[in-house]
Amino acid sequence: MNNGVSNDADILGLKTKRAWTDKREPFSPNDINDSEKLLRMRASSGLWDDDLNELIIVPQGQSNSTRKPARAHFKLKSGEPRTPIHRDSADPTHNDAVDELQRRLATEGASLHIVSKARDANRKHIRKRLWTQHSLSDYTWHKEPSTRLLMECGDFIQPDIVGVDTKRMNRTTHNPTIIIEVVHHHWPEKATFSHLKTLSKLNHIVVFYFVKKGLKENSFANALKLNGNINTLTAASFLVGGNFMHEGEVVEESINSDVDYFRFNELAEAAAEKSFTEQAAIAKAEAEARGNVK
Repeated sequence: MNNGVSNDADILGLKTKRAWTDKREPFSPNDINDSEKLLRMRASSGLWDDDLNELIIVPQGQSNSTRKPARAHFKLKSGEPRTPIHRDSADPTHNDAVDELQRRLATEGASLHIVSKARDANRKHIRKRLWTQHSLSDYTWHKEPSTRLLMECGDFIQPDIVGVDTKRMNRTTHNPTIIIEVVHHHWPEKATFSHLKTLSKLNHIVVFYFVKKGLKENSFANALKLNGNINTLTAASFLVGGNFMHEGEVVEESINSDVDYFRFNELAEAAAEKSFTEQAAIAKAEAEARGNVK
């Protein structure tokens, strides 16, 4: 994680996907290449990102023998807070899952119930309640890049999805901030994971939501299902109260070394991959059975 911006590669890694004018008109970096839209941006008294940090326009660069042309992009104005260097995901499966999860969570009138996959004394899978939204709470759900969180050390992180109770300023065990990190190919970096762990001590619940293709092929590893006006989020791996939990049990109370961090990663990914494999086998068997009936 890095707080500075040292070159074009770093700048392009920032998730500044949208700029706002003084007329509340949004623009994307691609709009910089449109002459009419560029004029409207430059006519504004300023440009700001989703967190009201002031931006400047950087047109597409020129190529030479040693350098590829830099894409047009927005850059934080000198002196503004910097975001961490974090690769902007071009993974459509990841991004589509974030969009769909946020849309479902934001369904008007819906509340959230979170359960963890766990095992009983006989090691059979069960569902264990983790948290239920209070009837007096009203949660709003944001997706990146509108999820930037400032940490005490000055670093910023940008979770995929963040839900906050808009009815009150304080955060308690009854109305925690909910963070959902969607995992397709990339587990959060160690520095980001450490910050998420810190937040989990401060009445934040961090859910790691694994995807493989679309959400319909995803119900074994994770699930988000709406029943009436209740969204039930089921997952296996969490950060709660500073602890990494997997299938209902505390795995480790703290990260003492890189070994711990990689162990959490391997444990969560192995369990998700096993779930995907089991689900694929069942789906194949069901399809074959339907074929035999015909």
